[in-house]
Amino acid sequence: MKNIEIVVNGKAYPCRQTMGALLRFKRETGKEVTEVSDSPSEACAFLYCCTASACKADGVEFTMSLMEFSDSIAPDDITEWAEAVNATAANAPGDDGDGEKKLGILELLGVAVGNIGLPYNDFCGLTPEEFGHVYEAYSSQRDADRKDSWERARLMTTIMIQPHLKKKLTPQQLLPLPWDAQRAHKANNPQPTAAESKERFEEMLRRTEEG
Repeated sequence: MKNIEIVVNGKAYPCRQTMGALLRFKRETGKEVTEVSDSPSEACAFLYCCTASACKADGVEFTMSLMEFSDSIAPDDITEWAEAVNATAANAPGDDGDGEKKLGILELLGVAVGNIGLPYNDFCGLTPEEFGHVYEAYSSQRDADRKDSWERARLMTTIMIQPHLKKKLTPQQLLPLPWDAQRAHKANNPQPTAAESKERFEEMLRRTEEG
């Protein structure tokens, strides 16, 4: 996300969405950011949380209270900031609109600190987009570990019972797993190498020029 600032009483402050801002807003209002209404007071509160959190992350002094902040900005300031944020916004994990239960900011904090191992301040300083990449990498690794655990157990079981069987038994035959078919498809349809991709691209260019 590009650097976004807001000018308050003639001074520019960093003001961007961070996980810390989402957490501050939850503590200030008791609501998730996804539950923000059209209320000017809630919009102002979120703007304040974004400013306070961004300033803390960037080491910029910011001592205003919410009331002092509210008295110092105009509705146009909120509108301009919202437009700038919406142009670069990205959803946090659990807020992808796919119909599944969304994770709240406190649940995301638990995952970040308790499962992923992020320090609290590092979590608060990340934008939703940045944490989204962290969460995606964590989820991919967790999924890979889960599959590896199942495959190890399947292999050991096959080794243990094979001496008692007349026919050879593969781990896949003993316990088919949901991802076996996908891996078999990839094995039968290998991705082209870099050299092959280059050759195909050059061939396509030649055909285009001839046409």
